[in-house]
Amino acid sequence: MFYRWNGLEFARIDGDLKYQKFDLGSSPVTLAIFNLSDGAFDFSLTNPKIEHTIVNSFGFSANMGMDSMYYEDLSGIKIDDIKYDSTGLSPKIAPFYFPSIQQPINAFDSATTIIFMDNTNSSISSLINATPKTIISKPFVEINPDPTASNNNYILSSSKISVSTEITLPLVGYAKGWVMQDTIPFNAKVDELFSSETSIDSAIIKFTTTNYFPLDVKIDLILLDSTGLNPIDTIASR
Repeated sequence: MFYRWNGLEFARIDGDLKYQKFDLGSSPVTLAIFNLSDGAFDFSLTNPKIEHTIVNSFGFSANMGMDSMYYEDLSGIKIDDIKYDSTGLSPKIAPFYFPSIQQPINAFDSATTIIFMDNTNSSISSLINATPKTIISKPFVEINPDPTASNNNYILSSSKISVSTEITLPLVGYAKGWVMQDTIPFNAKVDELFSSETSIDSAIIKFTTTNYFPLDVKIDLILLDSTGLNPIDTIASR
């Protein structure tokens, strides 16, 4: 005899679900820090964090991991793998597992599990720099991996697992060789104000700057000719 359960409606299912694995698809994240700067520079953050918040309302715990996790340049060429180990003792490339996703204590409740990757358990600090790149990750979820164990599971019609990911980049690190520049038109128009015989003994150029970065900044003021291409002199040089 043969049965099909397609389109089955239910309120709750109880039983031993045994081993199941669910691929969550590919999730690319592009990192392009300071990509509008005029000059290339050496920039690194010492304590970045990738945090996964998982909310589970199924009646079983689960294991989440990565089938692959690496980063590539913006043209799609792989640069390196991201290594991870929950204890931080022996990080390795994917596939790897995160700590277990907890199950709710009571039906119709949910359990929240926070899983993080930082410089204590992974190699992500090496990829957080000024070079634009894309992180490629292929996560999966597994339940009941031990085929010999007996499990008491339940699924409600409203059960779900949701995963949200946040990348935190606290500005603790270093930056050097960072060059930002702009051109400001300046024309004293001396000939329009005085005769052609007028000479100027001295002049004051005053600039007021406001710096919101926690960095020391040095400024060069370069005077250009009327074409805006050829330097005439440098003032306020660092």
